[in-house]
Amino acid sequence: MNVIIDLLKLFAADDGLPVVERAGQSFLPMRLDDGRVFLLPQHSLGYEETLDFPDHPQLESFSRFLRAGISIHEISIEGGGLDNDIENLSYKNLNLFNREEFLVECVYVLMRAGWIHNGDIISEKLIEELSSAKETFSVSNAKSRHGGSWGYHALEFAANNIAEPFSRLWYVASMYSLYWLGGDVLSLGYLWCEYKMKMRFEKMALKHTEIVKKNKEGGMKGGRGKLKSDRYNALYHYANNNFPKNFHEYSDDHLIKLVKKIARKAEGEHGPLFYNRGKFLSTKWFSDWLSEYRIKRTLKANI
Repeated sequence: MNVIIDLLKLFAADDGLPVVERAGQSFLPMRLDDGRVFLLPQHSLGYEETLDFPDHPQLESFSRFLRAGISIHEISIEGGGLDNDIENLSYKNLNLFNREEFLVECVYVLMRAGWIHNGDIISEKLIEELSSAKETFSVSNAKSRHGGSWGYHALEFAANNIAEPFSRLWYVASMYSLYWLGGDVLSLGYLWCEYKMKMRFEKMALKHTEIVKKNKEGGMKGGRGKLKSDRYNALYHYANNNFPKNFHEYSDDHLIKLVKKIARKAEGEHGPLFYNRGKFLSTKWFSDWLSEYRIKRTLKANI
């Protein structure tokens, strides 16, 4: 399959058709004999020659807790521990699915949404929403058909017909019903893992992707990428040495005022570093820099 994809890459390049990106997915264009263009999804996670992940963070351990990058785990007590021998780590040693954490999170979200009350009872609010959904849900039929588990079927129906796809409520209603109805455990584990990644890293990841895209576009326009890099690096150095340790508690306005003071005096290869055609850079420019700095510092603290 890799050979086919490599040939398609070459074919697409020779044909002058650029790779198309839609909905976070890359597609390789292939022109058919009749002139139509077929977009082939590029499903692979990457074609790197190395067998390692893109980054290779150090493994850390403390008591029963392990961490390697964004992978954070607790040693399972039932598994008997590791006796400090991390080199012989098996997935069986890990508490991969913390049942208590999972159930508490699901009940919390469903109660905040008003879909259940008293911990596990379908609310009147949800019953009303079910009755007014495009595809109606009959409570009496569900009770007759499923008995005591009708509520979990109601949540499954609500996830499919009421919740916004890929919203927090959609994940939770899907997972909670899947858990109690004894569905595909592999799907449940995948959804739970993805849910936790979204809660912890999605905001930073999207912002980082946006910044990388802007930087790439900026570097393709007139070759000013080095100047921006020099400016950013100068402010990084200043911030790392002068910002308070709890800088994340300060407002953007306060931190921007700090960096502007040093920026007004900074010199570059061709004169004042933070001036463009004699004018000091805008507050928005410094705001964009600060957003990226916050992300970098947060990622460094979490990886």
